[in-house]
Amino acid sequence: MWYIIHGKYWMIQFSNMGWISLGIHIDPRCRRTGKTNQRYGPYIDLHLICVIISVGIRPYLSGETEMYSSIARGGYRALDY
Repeated sequence: MWYIIHGKYWMIQFSNMGWISLGIHIDPRCRRTGKTNQRYGPYIDLHLICVIISVGIRPYLSGETEMYSSIARGGYRALDY
């Protein structure tokens, strides 16, 4: 399970379920959510083991892509390996 806290220009996600991710994800595009048509992006994610720090325009709205992808932000489930 991922826990999320956010403001308009930042988001912090963390998991205690064994997900591991390291690196930087840069999404330079401005996008719109499908359901509410709200704008988000561009944003940058910094992946630090089990924490992801995001900075940009409404990065919390990017989670809508999780409905279409099982792992929208990357990483792998360490407990499965």
